[in-house]
Amino acid sequence: MRILCNTYANSRIIAPFPAGAAKIDTSTRKTVLTMLCGTFSLATMAAFVHGLGEQYHWTFVLFIRISLTFFVALTAAAILRVRPVVFGPRALWSRSIFGTIAMTCNFYALTHLTITDALTLLKTSPIWVSIIVAILNRRMHSPAMWLAVAIGFSGVVVMEQPKFEGNAFPISVAVFSAFFIAASNVSMGYLKQVPTLKIVIHFSGCASLTTFVLFLIVDEVPSLDALSWLDARWLIVMAVFGTIGQVGITTAFRKGNPMLMALVGLASIPLAALYDYMFWENTLGLIETAGIGLIAISIMLCSREMIREQNGQSVENPKKSAALL
Repeated sequence: MRILCNTYANSRIIAPFPAGAAKIDTSTRKTVLTMLCGTFSLATMAAFVHGLGEQYHWTFVLFIRISLTFFVALTAAAILRVRPVVFGPRALWSRSIFGTIAMTCNFYALTHLTITDALTLLKTSPIWVSIIVAILNRRMHSPAMWLAVAIGFSGVVVMEQPKFEGNAFPISVAVFSAFFIAASNVSMGYLKQVPTLKIVIHFSGCASLTTFVLFLIVDEVPSLDALSWLDARWLIVMAVFGTIGQVGITTAFRKGNPMLMALVGLASIPLAALYDYMFWENTLGLIETAGIGLIAISIMLCSREMIREQNGQSVENPKKSAALL
């Protein structure tokens, strides 16, 4: 949190999401479709990660996923003659560092929880966004916003309470990942002028180096005999879906309002439940469904209040809002 605050301490932008953004281009059909495509791709990747995690260590699956993304992004940059950013602004580094931490925690959660549980907890990131924005803006949200936050955390407790003893650490890791996803999304609000490809290259390069070091530390390298051609193909397919999802969601968050995109991202929860039922015969209980419902309601309320606060700030002080942009 200190890194994030220091990064934007001297910024002239009070809110990471420009006022009135929801009225400009964030609700366009193209942006929403891009977010839906990215959401579908990452939910499908999550199913592959969960399945592959039953045979291979999660650090190996993680390294394959992000390193292939880095390779594809570099290849695309060479073809399109796009010069990668090595150093770049602080916001770019914040996005890459927070994104790397989030992805590492994400893959651990996906291989130790059901897909539905993991993705639902990861989707609590908009709740964390509202908290981070309040800290960065140095002002309190409305009571309705904090009520929405409380509902969200209540949903997490309700959803996981029946089996909390056995999954306490993976659940904590998933919530931890959601926080850093939120920090990463806030950072992307400052990168609207940086092309998506450059952001993906910087992030995937940083994540590839970090996960490679983690992979070496864990020392869970599968032998060539243990790695079948079928599994190798699934690893590649998993990485391809992850890459498509990464590009899609990065583009959507750059061009659209992050809170609105978070609402669209909720589509991954029913898709994850479908994958859980189809491939692992996991069904949702009544209590777990109620918890997921509370989280979804919380995210919708947070999104509505965030957009309302941004538009209200623009109406109250339009000259100041224009200057900030």
